[in-house]
Amino acid sequence: MDTFKQNTENFLNWLVKDINVKISPKIKIVDFREKNQGRCVIAVDNIAENEVLFEISRESILNIETCEFSKRYPHAKKKLYDNVGHWEGLILVLLYELRVVGNHSKWRPYFEVFPTKEDMNGLIYWNDEELKHLKPSLILNRIGKENAKKMFSDIKELIKEFKIEDESMKSIQWEDFVYVASVIMSYSFDVEDYEEEKESESENNDDQEEEIIEVIHEGEITSVRDDKRLKSMIPLADTLNADTKRCNANLIYDDLSLKMHATRSISKGEQVYNLYGEHPNSEILRRYGYVEEDGSKYDFGEVPFFTIEKVLQTQFENITSIDDLLKEICVIIKENDIVQENLEFEDIVVDSCECYIDGDVPSECSLFLQILVTLLQIPDIDKMGSEELTRYVQRVSKKCFQLLASGKITKECDNIWQICIDERLTGYSLVDPTLDTAKLHTVRDKSILRHLMASVILKCEYDSLVACKDAFNKKFTVIEDKKLMNNILKRKIEVESDKSKKKRRISRRQKK
Repeated sequence: MDTFKQNTENFLNWLVKDINVKISPKIKIVDFREKNQGRCVIAVDNIAENEVLFEISRESILNIETCEFSKRYPHAKKKLYDNVGHWEGLILVLLYELRVVGNHSKWRPYFEVFPTKEDMNGLIYWNDEELKHLKPSLILNRIGKENAKKMFSDIKELIKEFKIEDESMKSIQWEDFVYVASVIMSYSFDVEDYEEEKESESENNDDQEEEIIEVIHEGEITSVRDDKRLKSMIPLADTLNADTKRCNANLIYDDLSLKMHATRSISKGEQVYNLYGEHPNSEILRRYGYVEEDGSKYDFGEVPFFTIEKVLQTQFENITSIDDLLKEICVIIKENDIVQENLEFEDIVVDSCECYIDGDVPSECSLFLQILVTLLQIPDIDKMGSEELTRYVQRVSKKCFQLLASGKITKECDNIWQICIDERLTGYSLVDPTLDTAKLHTVRDKSILRHLMASVILKCEYDSLVACKDAFNKKFTVIEDKKLMNNILKRKIEVESDKSKKKRRISRRQKK
C-alpha cells in the first residue's frame, strides 16, 4: 500500500476510533489523484435528501479552543479569543501543533492527509511567468501578498509576546507561514461559537435553532468574541470537494456537533460536493488552487474604471482634461450629502463593474455610467467652477436615479456601455473558444496545469463579458437622451431667463 492510501486508512481509523466521528456506511473516501482531485467522497449507495452523511462533535474540530497551544499557554488563549483576528489565531495554533507538538499531536493522522506544499496551486504560489497567463484578469490585483506579509509579521510578534521559546516557532519562515495560511484558506470553516450562543440564550431566553454553517474564508479582521465565530479545521468535512453547480451536501450544526446533510438525493457512485461560497472561477483559483472546468455558476468578468474612463475620453474628445473632471465628479458623488441622499446612500463609485455569466450587471454600475454620460453631455461642463459642477451633479444624480428606477436608460449610456465591453474584450484576444478543459484531469506538469487553469479563467471572464454586452438594453427601456437632457438643462434656461428679465428691468429703471 502506498503512503497516500496508508494515510487515508490511518485517517479513517482515527476519525472513527479516536474522535468518534459517526460516518454513514453509504459514503467512502476515494483516491481521485488520476483526475487531479486528490481525496474526495463518493456515495457507495443511494442517499436520500436530508440524510446525515457524517456527524462530528465540536470537541473534535481544531480551533483556538481545542488546540494544544491553548492548554499549554492558558494566558494566551484569552488574548487569542478577545484581541487577535481569526486568521492570526488559527495560523498560530496550527503552526504550533505541526511544529512543536508534532508526532504527539492528537491531530497527527489528520495532518497526514493535508496537501503537501508541492500540491498547492493557490495564486500566492505562482511565479511571475505563470501569473502573466492571467492577464488581463483583475484577480491579479487580489492575490493579497502584501497583506499576507503583514500578517506574517504579526504572527512573529505574537510568538514573542506569548514568550513561546521553542526554537521551531521562533525560526518560522515565510514559506512555513504561507503553507499553513493556504491550508486554512482552502479547508477552514467559520463556525459560530456555541459558548457565546449559550450566553446569549441565557440573556435573551431565546431557543437555539439549527442553522447552515457558512464557509467564509476571509472577512473583516475581528476577534472571535466580537464576531462570535471560530475559524476551525473540520476533519472529513474538508475532504469533500466543492462545486458551485453540483453541490449536494451542506454542513449544519447544533451546540454539540456538526452534521453533513445531503441537500438532495445522491445516486450511488456520485461524488459528494460541498459549496465553498458564491465565488467566480478566478476567486476559486486564488483561494483554493483549482478551477471548475465548465465554469462557476457565479462567474463574472470585470470592466475596470480605467476602461470606462478611456472610452469616455474617446467619445467626448471635445472636453478638455476629462480625466481630472471625472475624478472631481467621483469625489462629489462620494462626498456630497445631497447627492448621497439622492442615491439613497448607495455606493455607486466602483473600481470595476462586474459582468455576470447570466447577463446581469449590478444596478450601481448602470447608474454610475448613466450619471457620467449625462454629465458629459452638458455644454461647457469642463469650464464650470466647483460650485456649479456640484449643483449639476446633484441634479443629474437625482434625475438619473429616477430614470433607472422607472426602468429606463438613455441610448448614449447603452452605446457607451457596449463600447466599454468591446474595449475590455480586446484584452482577451488570446482566449481559445475551443479550449479542451478535460485536460485539467490529465495534465501532471504543474506549469502546464497552471497555464491551462489560467486559460479557463480567461475564457470564463470572456464569456461573462460577452453575456453582458446587451445587459442595459435587455434590462431597461432605451430612450433618446434629448428628453433627459432637456429636463436637466431646463432649470438652467429658466434661471438664465429670470436673470435676463431682471437685468432688463434694472436697465429700464436706469433709463428713467
